[in-house]
Parts: sequence; C-alpha cells; structure tokens
Amino acid sequence: MPSNVVFTLKLTSNYNNTDNFLEIITVKELNQLEGRPETTWVPKSAMLCPIPHLGYLIEVELHETLEGAPTGVTDVKRPLPPSTLWDYVFMNETHAYFKSPCCRDLDREFGDLQARILDKEAQICETLQSEVLSVKDDLVEAGDLAAQLDCILTLAKVATEFGWTLPELTERNLILIEEGQHPLVEVLSESPFIPNSIFIEGAESPPRSRLGTDSSVVRQDGGQSASGSSGSPETNCRRLEEKLADLRTRVHVLTVPARSAVIGVCDKVFSRIQTVDSATVHHSAFGIDLKQVSCALRHCTPRSLLLLDEFGKGTSCSDGVGLLSGTLRYLANEALSPKTICTTHFQEIFKQNLLGPSLPLDLKVFTMTIILPDANSADSELTFLHKMEPGCADHSYGEGESGPAFGSGVERASL
Repeated sequence: MPSNVVFTLKLTSNYNNTDNFLEIITVKELNQLEGRPETTWVPKSAMLCPIPHLGYLIEVELHETLEGAPTGVTDVKRPLPPSTLWDYVFMNETHAYFKSPCCRDLDREFGDLQARILDKEAQICETLQSEVLSVKDDLVEAGDLAAQLDCILTLAKVATEFGWTLPELTERNLILIEEGQHPLVEVLSESPFIPNSIFIEGAESPPRSRLGTDSSVVRQDGGQSASGSSGSPETNCRRLEEKLADLRTRVHVLTVPARSAVIGVCDKVFSRIQTVDSATVHHSAFGIDLKQVSCALRHCTPRSLLLLDEFGKGTSCSDGVGLLSGTLRYLANEALSPKTICTTHFQEIFKQNLLGPSLPLDLKVFTMTIILPDANSADSELTFLHKMEPGCADHSYGEGESGPAFGSGVERASL
C-alpha cells in the first residue's frame, strides 16, 4: 500500500478516536483552573473540540461567561476568558470559544487533522485518477469483453432453459420455422403458449443481380378480433410478425426460439407494425404508415422480408381496403417482390374478390382457429385456439356477449 495512503489512514484513525481523549483533557483543564492566581472564573462545563482552520478550542456556554464573570463585567460582545492565560477567539449565539495553553500544545502536536485528511484524500484521488487513465484503453477493452461474455452466457442459459435450437442458415430464399415461439409472450403469458409454424419461399435471384423468375410469397393472415389476429394476450399475428423478425435476426447470432428453423440469407427487414403519434413529427399516423410502406416497396428485393400489420386501418374503411388490396396485388404479381406477411381484419378483400377472381398462386391465406359455441349449449363463449390454419375468416366475432371484448371486461354500454 502506498505510504501516503497509510499515512492518511493513520490520520483518519487518530481523528476518529479523539473524542475520549479530548474529554479527559477538558476535565484536567477545568481542574487546573481551581486556586490558580491567573484564574478569573471557573466554568461549570466545557468541551475541548477541533475547529477546522482554527485548531483546538475550548467551548463554553455563553451564559456561563456572564454568570461566572466578576461583578460589573458584562461585556457580551467579548466574553471574559476564565483565565488570563486563555485567549478569546470567537463566539456564536450559544457558545464562546477560547484557546488555552493546552490547545496550543495540541495544535503543535496534531495540527488540523481534518484539513490534513481532506488534503491527503484529494491527493490520493488525483493519483488514482492518473493511474486509471493511463490504462483506460485496457480497462474499456476488458469491460467490452466482459459484457460480450455476459451476453453469450445469458443467451446460452436462456436457450437451455426454454429449449431453443441452433438454426440452419442457407443460401436458398426461404424461411422455414417449426413451432416458433415469442420469447417475451411465452414468459409473460398466464396461459400456455401456442407455437405456430411458418414456411415462406421467395424468388431466387443470382448473387450479383436482382433478376429472378419465381414470384415471391405473400401471406395474408386474417382472423377474428382477439382470436390471435391482433388483440389476444396470448399470441396474435402482430406478435407472429415480431416473432418472425426476432427469429430472422437471431439466426445470425446464436439460438432461436423454435423447435427448428431454416433461414435464408436476408438483406433487409421492412415493417409496418405500429405507428406512434408524436407532436414532434409533422405527419399523421396514417401518413407515416404510407411512407413506411412506400419506402419498403421502393427498396425491397426478393431477399427482403416485409411485415404488414393492419395496414389501411388509419383511414376510412373503404380506402383502407383499397390500399391494402392494391398493395397485395402488386406484391403478388411483382416478380421481384419480397417475402411478405400481412395481418388484417378486412374480410372484404376476399368476400368481394378484390385480389381477382382467383387468388394468386403465391398468396396463401390463413386464419386463427376458433371453436364456435354449440347452438344447443348454454355456453355462448367462443374458444380461441390461437393456432393458424388455411382459410379466411368470415366474421370478426368482436361484438356481442360472445365476443372476446365482452369477456375481457369491456362495459356493455361501450359494446
């Protein structure tokens, strides 16, 4: 240990252990006043205390300096010292302070301990700072390596605990996920998590060219309100998109939350999942949605992944249906379209054949499975299975006492 640190510790120890020592000296000082010719009066009580920058002083209550003074001496501005050998230093509202010969001896022996301690502490801190700065780069590098190791260990622990698997990265333009999970929803959900599988195969393009011959795949996930399409607390299509994006990103890192996964190389991930209004942005939420989708359509490639959640709901129903239908038709007919997943409640797209008399070959429609109540049963509640199956929903089932909104605690008047 450096000598200056040892010296500071000794000073601090001496300073912290002076209370009993000063009490003993105070008693001796008061006893020595008895019967001495230089004594003018004897205080009933006093205390020897260290004052920063002034040294050791004897503290006497101010009213005693008046009561103990000889008759006719009542100078409050300058209290009379108990002895001619004591010097008056200062006073406050309650006490007067004097310096005796013993105080001078203590000043010479110990000095201002508190000030010396503070000076030494500042000196040590400055030395330590210089030493740390001299190896700053090494410390930063060590901290970065420790953080990376901590992240890797945490990912390994989570992967082992929740049964995540190592994905297969391929040059083929596809996404194949078996029993994919949403890591956050699975942990926070009170009910058992229902995994879903996904398979999307896009157009194959040469490594140095965007040209391709196969059409990309568009998935249209339409479902009932709160059945898993947008409002379910367990699993929904928005979370399905989040899960897919999370899996697509994790494939380049370590394990993925799925039973198995084969992921093709992806150049970009575009999303229109959620728009938050802000006074700092001079656009409406719907305007921001349009800009996001426009940017995705202009910059996507067959190797890109596009996620659309409830696109078109920010405007009138008819306009929203038209915008989404036009976007899906463009993606389905474009040779270089990206792999796309779209979730919506617009059943009109399929009921009115807005995508054409027959669906494009590369467009697959899925819905979230529900079990309707038996007509002869007293139980009128729907059962939401949160499992994707081929087909299109014919009703949102979001209204009435059988709907999920009523079961979720929404007031009858609001429904």
